[in-house]
Amino acid sequence: MAHGCRDRQLNTIDDFESFALSTYKSANDFYNVVDHSMDLLTQYPDAVLTNIAFSIELFLKSIFYKQTHMKCFKNGNRGPEIHNLSQIFHRLPDEIQKEITRLHPCSNITKDRFEISLEHIGDIYTVFRYSNEKTFLSCNLQFVVEFLLVLKYFSDKLFSVGNTE
Repeated sequence: MAHGCRDRQLNTIDDFESFALSTYKSANDFYNVVDHSMDLLTQYPDAVLTNIAFSIELFLKSIFYKQTHMKCFKNGNRGPEIHNLSQIFHRLPDEIQKEITRLHPCSNITKDRFEISLEHIGDIYTVFRYSNEKTFLSCNLQFVVEFLLVLKYFSDKLFSVGNTE
């Protein structure tokens, strides 16, 4: 852990609400970096896709924290958190999964391929972060960018000032 950093205490609903908002703000920070670097995608695809993937992960987790007031642990109530995008998505409440799926335009796939496409990008953050260890990389960039935009839209609504949901 970096010198002087402390883990956030998550004991109350207010703690989780604050944590969810902080996570949402971080997701937006990475989103803004992506927004300013999309024209560099062909030059630096690994760096841009890693930022896209991390922004997606943070938007998903901000939604999860706000809706469940829990952390997204792999094994119950402690240990490492989930980083696979598909697994985080499937931890969201069903109605939110349905709404995000409905909002995703699926411009280059049919709607019934949403789940499969999501599974294919589940580990995109890890894969592109360590791209130097691979000999070949590919992903459905259109699906990934659309997923990011849908999560940004959904999160902006969820965290809007005065939202009573």
